[in-house]
Amino acid sequence: SSIGFSSKPPLRMSVTNPSLSTLRITILGGGNVGSTLAQKLVQSKRFASVEIAARDPAKTTASILEKGIDDVPVVASTPDSLAASHVVILATPGLYDDEDMKSFASSLGDMSDKVVIDATNPLGPFTDGLQ
Repeated sequence: SSIGFSSKPPLRMSVTNPSLSTLRITILGGGNVGSTLAQKLVQSKRFASVEIAARDPAKTTASILEKGIDDVPVVASTPDSLAASHVVILATPGLYDDEDMKSFASSLGDMSDKVVIDATNPLGPFTDGLQ
């Protein structure tokens, strides 16, 4: 595809499959969604590694420590930091148009051999709260 994602069939694994223990997971984004997912995945003890990739690792580390999450490493989000991952979970603020999505996808590098899970939630401010 034109934005670097593969058209290969999805990887199928069961929760009891021992190969889960070799999976390396990187979560892009350390906000509420990303940090909660990371914490729960680490606590499950089913994966080889779980890390959060963030634009500002120091700020994200401080933020997740305030939430009491101290067992998830935070790295800079670069194509190199994603290279060793098998699974990449997108937990960033939602993107609203095709150009933003293409720009973001190209900044990630080659993702054709990754399982990509989109956990983005495009929220916008409204007078009565977020929608």
